[in-house]
Amino acid sequence: MKAVIYARYSSDNQTENSIEGQLRECKEYAERHNMTVVTSYIDRALSAKTDDRPEFQRMIADSAKKQFDVVLAPKGRSISATIKVPFVFSTRLAS
Repeated sequence: MKAVIYARYSSDNQTENSIEGQLRECKEYAERHNMTVVTSYIDRALSAKTDDRPEFQRMIADSAKKQFDVVLAPKGRSISATIKVPFVFSTRLAS
């Protein structure tokens, strides 16, 4: 199964260490579940209250091209601060 990682932090108070921790957590999960991580999408210092994030939009576009099967995000918190965005994205992935 091909997987991608979506990592994000929302404020200048967080650092690259936050991103590195998220990537490590997702890579370990992928390894335990026999997934191949094909790429990572990383948005830095951007809120999850909107889907207007460059790497998030690139991930959605790549999903439409069927470049991967699953998105890994630590505890789901990186993808969205609202319910609407993950639901819309999940629907797009399933299409």
